[in-house]
Amino acid sequence: MSPLFSLFNHSCEPNVAWKVQEDNTTMVLKADRDVREGEQLFVGYDSFVRDQSLATRRKRLKKWLDDDCRCSRCLREEAELAAGKQSSTNGTGHVNGVAEWDVAEKPVLPEDSNPKLKN
Repeated sequence: MSPLFSLFNHSCEPNVAWKVQEDNTTMVLKADRDVREGEQLFVGYDSFVRDQSLATRRKRLKKWLDDDCRCSRCLREEAELAAGKQSSTNGTGHVNGVAEWDVAEKPVLPEDSNPKLKN
């Protein structure tokens, strides 16, 4: 894996998708949408939690983050929960503004020997 990949920050609403090719040595990164000049690029550190609750995502992301995830999606959902609203699909195939992945395009994480990460 390229050390440059570690320069990407995490977001639960990433604008860059990644997947490892069958040879397990090649990683493909692509923008999920148009990216404005100067806009920061984000990847999802754990694609298995994409459709999970705020609490579940934050718990699993502690493996990579020093604190609770503070991305725009998590902060928005935290505010919604505080206001008594429940997050839900908005009828566009998006959960909280995040596009659902086509199974064929879902990023694949390298095998991990940690059974907690296998769902």
